[in-house]
Amino acid sequence: NITIIGETKMQNKLELKMLMTACSSALMWLVGGWNIILGILATVIVCDYISGIMSAAKSKTLNSSVGWAGLLKKAATVLIVVVAHQIDIALGNSGDIIRNITALFYISNEILSIFENVGELGVPLPAALKEACEKLKNAGKP
Repeated sequence: NITIIGETKMQNKLELKMLMTACSSALMWLVGGWNIILGILATVIVCDYISGIMSAAKSKTLNSSVGWAGLLKKAATVLIVVVAHQIDIALGNSGDIIRNITALFYISNEILSIFENVGELGVPLPAALKEACEKLKNAGKP
């Protein structure tokens, strides 16, 4: 067989694209499709992870084990959203009520964490964001 230089790389790229397409399609099916709430959740998950890395770097506590634990926590969050969608299906909720409420819960947690991380970086938060943060913190208290 004659192998053309670069052909293997092209094949690898194609296989990677196919894998990514299959995984993202499966995820969309598992969560019941994409909506703005899931888009916000994905955005704040990424922002929280990045701000956590920045905070750890500043405090010189950057640790790969902690980083992996953070990624596992983010993956577990997505799994809970998947389960919430399955509960919606079981209950006959056509509007993904449980999934959306679950996603909103995790959005508020991620935002609180982002605020804490950027606060540790010394970034001032506008008063309105501080007030919203306090309301979110107190919302879960009896």
